[in-house]
Parts: sequence; structure tokens; C-alpha cells
Amino acid sequence: MGWLKKTLARVGVGSAKAEVSVEQDNIQQGQSVAVSLIVNGGESTQQVDNITFDLCCDFMGWEEVRGTGEQGRKKQRRRITHTLLSWSLPDAFALPAGESRRFETELNVPIETPLSMGDCNVWLETRLDIPMAKDPSTKTPLTIKPSGHIDTVFDVLEAHGLRIEKADCEQDERHPRSFEQVFSWVPISGAYEGVWRKLDVVVTHKDNALDIGMTVHRQGEGLGDMVGHFVGSNKLERSLVISLDDSVELVQDALNNVLQKIT
Repeated sequence: MGWLKKTLARVGVGSAKAEVSVEQDNIQQGQSVAVSLIVNGGESTQQVDNITFDLCCDFMGWEEVRGTGEQGRKKQRRRITHTLLSWSLPDAFALPAGESRRFETELNVPIETPLSMGDCNVWLETRLDIPMAKDPSTKTPLTIKPSGHIDTVFDVLEAHGLRIEKADCEQDERHPRSFEQVFSWVPISGAYEGVWRKLDVVVTHKDNALDIGMTVHRQGEGLGDMVGHFVGSNKLERSLVISLDDSVELVQDALNNVLQKIT
């Protein structure tokens, strides 16, 4: 191999590339799916020390910034990348120029992975660890569907005449390094139309249970609505804990019972 090709390979020019395919396009929270990886050789033989996979998502949050010569701390709002899961294939191998190698692995999607709704992005990032070279990487977008229990919760809310208006992934103020996904529902029919402005729902996974936090924003009129919005008197907060072992019927009954008590 010529000196020029060796030098280019070390800086990532003409180097190996990764092609990733996931068994299915739509993946449910908590589901395991097969992942295939094909590593295609570049223009020269390269040593691959490791293959790393990161399941990532992003959310809106605050990060501290400080310019040159500035005093004190400043914060700016920006999208933050969060790693949900990492694993690697420790097989080290030499990949000759133009050749390919195939690997199989499994992605175990954590139950707390956010849904692919609103502004939230979820992807699988794959990196090849090549000594003395810029590590080749690839991002595979994923579509995450709700688990069976969350799907049941959504069905109950829809049965009460509510529809999702938006879904936001936001920094969790209690745990700044993590996030929460807020689903905003608006009543378009039924008993809550004209009574509620919206219902915000946050689902948190704790051990073998779902903690469903609900904030009802009541509908008001005129000055009273303005004052109530300012002091928070037009809000009602409720919560419900559901075991992941509960049947669909138990989840439906428990949530219906909470909703019917809110006026």
C-alpha cells in the first residue's frame, strides 16, 4: 500500500463504512428487535477494534454557556442529546480493502424510551472504532410506538372525547440530566368540552409500574380566567399509579374512575 493511501486511511478518507438495518420500522417501548450491521471495507486494510451502538433521543433543555471574557453564568435553550442505552461488539478484526463483514445483534428498547411524536427524535447510532482514524458512524432513525399499557391510557382518553394536540420532550426540572415527555390533550367532544382547556399527561416508569401525572387546565371566562391562569387556581393535578401486571380492564377502570371525579 502506498504512503498516500495509508495517510488518507488514518484520517478517515476512503475508510470503512457501516450499514445498519433494523428488523422492523415501528418498535414498541420495551420490545427487542434484531439489528444487522454490514461493515464495508474502504480503499485499504483497516483494523476495527470495536463496534459501539448507542440508542439516543433528544429533548429541549437548558445548557450553561459562557463566552470568552464573560462573567457569570448564562443559559441558552437548545436540543440536548440523551443516551438511553449503550452496548458494543468487542470483536476486533482486520478488514481488507473492498471486503465486507456482517454482524447480528439485538436492540432491547428500554420501556422509558420516548414515543416518536411531536418534536422528539429517537435513533440508533453505530460507530466503528478504528485506531488513528476518524471513527465512521451512522445514524438510523427509529419510530417508537407506545407500550400496551400506555396505548390503553390513550384509548381511554380518546373515549372521553380528548385528542392529542401536541407532544413535547422537555428537560425534567427535578432531574436536569433527564427528560419527560408531555402529552397535551384537548377536549373536542363529550363531558369535558367547554369545561377543560386542555389536559397535560406525563407518564413516568418506576420499577414495575407507570406513574401517570395529569394536570387539568380548566376553561374560564374573561378576567377570572386571566387571574386563575396567573395564580394557578384554574389547574387541578391528579396522579395514578398502574402496575405493569394490571390487565387492560383494570387500567381502564382505574383511569375512568380518576377522570370521572375531576370536575
